[in-house]
Amino acid sequence: DYKPGGRALAAVKNYDIYTCKGGAEETYIPRFAFNGFRYLKIEGADITQIADIKQTVMYNDIDFGWKMTSSDPFINELAKTVERTMQGNLFNGFLDCPTREKNFWTGDIAVFGATACYLADSHQILSRWTDGGRKMCASVYGWGDEIYTLPLEIYQFYGDKEFLKHRLPDILAYVRERISTAGENIFPENPLAPFNDHSSPFNTNLSRNFFGHLFYCYMMKCVAQIAKIIDEKEIEAEFSTRFAETKAEFNKWYK
Repeated sequence: DYKPGGRALAAVKNYDIYTCKGGAEETYIPRFAFNGFRYLKIEGADITQIADIKQTVMYNDIDFGWKMTSSDPFINELAKTVERTMQGNLFNGFLDCPTREKNFWTGDIAVFGATACYLADSHQILSRWTDGGRKMCASVYGWGDEIYTLPLEIYQFYGDKEFLKHRLPDILAYVRERISTAGENIFPENPLAPFNDHSSPFNTNLSRNFFGHLFYCYMMKCVAQIAKIIDEKEIEAEFSTRFAETKAEFNKWYK
């Protein structure tokens, strides 16, 4: 399962292996790495020798104000699992997974941003993430769009207009670069959308053009909303017009 030197191949299991020294209490805490895990396997001991097993969960210190209880034990356990999942993926930013890559994928956070705000006070960490995070696939349609979706969600949950003003120059630079790829056309001919909808439940996938053009329209709508919130009337008028044009063109292409 491994390359020479112990490096895991893509998409295969990672293992942490600890050999007990034989003491009454054993502690294994890596100093220079961390891994999430699902299973713990113990070999060479019978059940009478195992009194208690504890795991250490490491995550950023944020306030999980979201709590949910019901009369259904399954639903209660599901709620706890949701919170543990967020904790396990929250290490100096929202990670792809705590088991192997540990990358800051833009597509993942674009999907999870609002959920993170529902579950916890994510204002500070999401602001830091979108303002200066190490971003993966930042130019891909549906993924790099977090550059405007996250600041807008941060405003919607926390009312932070100043952060919208702070992010506006970078948002406009990103959006205008995309617009430039369309040339004289309303839509870019080959939008960079290699992942499409990434995991279609219908055993087929959307065309790259459909997926890219959909986000192209959504981009215009969101930038117009942001401009309206921070009272940038000229920018609001420009992108409201662009949204109307792209929406009409989209309906012609895909009616």
